[in-house]
Amino acid sequence: MEAKKNIKGIPSGYSEIDMVTSGWKPSDLIVIAGRLEVGKTSFALLMARYIAVDENIPLAYFSLDLSNVQLVSRLLDAEKIQRPDEWKRLDKDVNVLMDAPLYVDDTQEMSLADIRTKVQELVHQHNVQIIIIDNLQLLNTTPSCHSLKDMAVELNIPIIVVSQQDDGIVSQFKDFNDADIVLSVNRPDGNDRDAQVVISKNGKDETGEVMIRLKK
Repeated sequence: MEAKKNIKGIPSGYSEIDMVTSGWKPSDLIVIAGRLEVGKTSFALLMARYIAVDENIPLAYFSLDLSNVQLVSRLLDAEKIQRPDEWKRLDKDVNVLMDAPLYVDDTQEMSLADIRTKVQELVHQHNVQIIIIDNLQLLNTTPSCHSLKDMAVELNIPIIVVSQQDDGIVSQFKDFNDADIVLSVNRPDGNDRDAQVVISKNGKDETGEVMIRLKK
């Protein structure tokens, strides 16, 4: 993954996506939607790692499903260690991850108001510039797309939300009028390394479809 030059916002780490979106911009509301076990969390985690580690941009990750230990395990699993001599590299990667401006909160049973309060503190204390909420369905009360957009505008940072798509994305949000960017994640049959990302909404700009790598 590499950042693309001339990006207006925060790069995702996937140049093909950044070419279409120009990065995640202040007050953007970005929705990552997909069915169960298609790679939504892996996608969000790899973006978080790139932004915090490679770009050194403070990021807050609210995990309403997985614990801190499980999240780190997901990241390490993506590295696919196959030879004994690779463990030294992995150990170095873990230390780099721990030193990065990545603030993970795995508190369960939170509301959007709880997250808003925590983010305000993180912005003030650590200059957090982007947040990811995973998984939207596990908030105490599922917020409207409008309330999430209001929060992004109030904090003036991009907010990425991961949303499970069971009966269709529309079942979760009445509509996507307030979302700036909508990404749908699909997994090709029999492929656990790659995912298809369909950019179905991108403001007034172009949309597109790209393949991304979730595991080495």
